[in-house]
Amino acid sequence: MDDSYEDLTECGLSDELEEQLIHTQRECTFMWTNKAGEAFGVIMSFLPKDGRLWLTAAERRARISAIRRFPRASVCVNSTGTSMGTGKTVTYKGSCVVHDSREVKDWFYPEFSRHLRPDDEAADEDAPTNGAPPASA
Repeated sequence: MDDSYEDLTECGLSDELEEQLIHTQRECTFMWTNKAGEAFGVIMSFLPKDGRLWLTAAERRARISAIRRFPRASVCVNSTGTSMGTGKTVTYKGSCVVHDSREVKDWFYPEFSRHLRPDDEAADEDAPTNGAPPASA
C-alpha cells in the first residue's frame, strides 16, 4: 500500500453506509453559483425519496432564481450530529428541478414534515399547504 496521505480512494463509503447516512441525517449543504459564477452554500433540511434529495426554499430566495437560471448544483451530507458519529461524508453534483405543481406540493410537504419530525404527531398538521417550491436534485 502506498503511504501517500493524498490518495483517498479507499475512504469512500460503501453503498450501504451511504444509504444509511442519507436516511439518518436531516441536513445537507446545498451549493450553487450566482450570475457572476461565485459559489454559495447554505445548510438546508432535505428529504431522501426515490433516489433524489428533495429540498425547499422560498421562491424569493436567490438560490431559486439561480437554479432556474443554471440548474447545476451540489449537495454535501455528512454524519456529524447523527448516531453514525463523525467522519462520513458524501457529495452529489447534478441538475436540479424546481417544482411548482400542486400535485408535488400535496405529497411533498406532509412527507417532508414527517421526515424532519418522525416522532411528532403534529408534523402533518404543521406541513404548509401553499409553501415554497420544492426542488429535487
